[in-house]
Amino acid sequence: MSGTAVGGSERLLDLTALIYEGINESPPWQSLVDRVRQLLGAKAVFITLHHSPKLMGDVHVSAVAPDDTIDWLEVERVCRTYLDGEQTLYPEQQIKGAWLASEPAFLGDEGLAYIRSLGIQGAFRAGFSDPDGVMSCWLDVVKGADNSSVLFEQQTAELFEQLLPHLARALGLYVRLQQCMLERSIFESSLNHMHLGCVLLDDEARVISLNRAAAEIINGYDAVRITDRLLFREAAAQSELMRAVERALLARTRAPNVGSGKSLLNLNSPGQGFLGVLVAPTVLEPTFQGKRVPSIIVYIAEFGGLWVGEMSDADKACAAISQLFGLTPQEGRLAMQLAAGCSLADAADKLQVAVSAARNYSKNIYAKLGIRGQSDLVRLVFRSFPLLQ
Repeated sequence: MSGTAVGGSERLLDLTALIYEGINESPPWQSLVDRVRQLLGAKAVFITLHHSPKLMGDVHVSAVAPDDTIDWLEVERVCRTYLDGEQTLYPEQQIKGAWLASEPAFLGDEGLAYIRSLGIQGAFRAGFSDPDGVMSCWLDVVKGADNSSVLFEQQTAELFEQLLPHLARALGLYVRLQQCMLERSIFESSLNHMHLGCVLLDDEARVISLNRAAAEIINGYDAVRITDRLLFREAAAQSELMRAVERALLARTRAPNVGSGKSLLNLNSPGQGFLGVLVAPTVLEPTFQGKRVPSIIVYIAEFGGLWVGEMSDADKACAAISQLFGLTPQEGRLAMQLAAGCSLADAADKLQVAVSAARNYSKNIYAKLGIRGQSDLVRLVFRSFPLLQ
């Protein structure tokens, strides 16, 4: 950037850093638009992350002067009425990688008067996209009454020329990061849906993170608690956990004669049931190592409360089983009892029906599901557990 622009190479480096650091901000690039507005003295600076001609609101990251009182969302709404909802405040005539100086005359006389009353003289706008074309964004520098000089336009044009290539590259990183975060959220929701707890530990057995299901399970059992580490109340159980962690760490480094490094534990909590625990190593990524890197996965599943006896959940369970397998409500109730391990006589007693009637219902269930008996029903129901939640 030349000396006539907003500060030369040092400030360009500063802005470039803000571009790449900004993908981790929420909202992204807030520091960048603040800095650009400050350097140029512009009325406002916006990055539009998403534009839809059909929706009455774009997704903006904005920077305005401290004393600015303009409702910019209202400005967009009003301007769209002048444009029949086809564009945002400025026309989308920009070419990828090029900037466009825009005067608001396209709004017509009435729209132009409205814009002028707010002190808006026009804008510089440029579009940029990630290399794969997943997202398209726009950078706007809004001109105020104090931004009409040739020097301001020259500085803005040079700034666009320098920043746009970096914005496109950073947007590519942002897209990949957001895709990973979205996938992580979806997979985490799946674990929560199945009520499978997952605790991530580093190579010193310190807790890095845990999902919602793990937090709920741990909060419901006295035999386990969590600080910066996962702790079992019984000393023997805690020692067993630490040995399991050590085995997993050895397996992660591919030590000989260690095997998979997985360990199954059980944890009794008197009066609350028991927990099943699986300790396993994460995959070692050679290019990503250091402190606080996930090294151990601890899966936690609770076996304390089953459907039988929990009548507050029984109706929901029956309805889910009936809907999934095409059973009548009475057949669904019987299937739930049989899947929970009850004998036919016990199930009939709980449902207050004759054993002969329960036997007929069971035959209907087995015929509808194409299975041979209760053991097949148990496997089928529990394989369908994620869908029945």
